[in-house]
Amino acid sequence: VGAVSREQFAGWAAGNGLRAKIEDCAGTPGNPLRSVALTLLDVLRGGFTGIDLSSNNNQAMLGAWVAADAITQAQADELIALATTPDPITVDQVSDALNVET
Repeated sequence: VGAVSREQFAGWAAGNGLRAKIEDCAGTPGNPLRSVALTLLDVLRGGFTGIDLSSNNNQAMLGAWVAADAITQAQADELIALATTPDPITVDQVSDALNVET
């Protein structure tokens, strides 16, 4: 298990109808998932490049969402699967990053 990119996470959240739930939890004082939801919003808004699911802390946060019935175990497993699938980098992406024409 590795990292899931911001783009992968955004697609997963939108595809599972969780984007609004993240926003709702983040905006509700006293919600037990609020701190995690605020961090997930930081990811979605570009504060981080992704989520490292090899981190025990990040896996615990994901587990908290399952335990609170905010997501299903199947949804969590789907996110973990994204973190185990390589996100290929193309030659064009490398040359763009280096400002080199191919």
